[in-house]
Amino acid sequence: MILMNQVTLDVQDDSEQIDIEVDGNSDDLNLEVKEQYGGGTSDYNKLKNKPKLNGNEIIGEVEEIDPTVPLWAKAETRPVYTPEDIGAMAEGSVTSVSTTELDELWNSL
Repeated sequence: MILMNQVTLDVQDDSEQIDIEVDGNSDDLNLEVKEQYGGGTSDYNKLKNKPKLNGNEIIGEVEEIDPTVPLWAKAETRPVYTPEDIGAMAEGSVTSVSTTELDELWNSL
């Protein structure tokens, strides 16, 4: 005969299952704890092993914090520059270049 005054079970979430089997013809009590992984969850708070960034658990929206990437590179649209903005000649402003001029340009680098 098995006498129990109180049984307390603490199930953290739906992914854990506790089976208790009591056989009336025996003095044995079988207790088995199983973790279920097949069901999944759409509740982020029930997830185990949540991702971390710099040791902090990722909760909600996280801003990118890489200080080596300038803000203009994080913008949704890239900047557009004209040839004049970067000190280049406008497209079509040079119609021909002699080999002597090319040699001078090459050697000046």
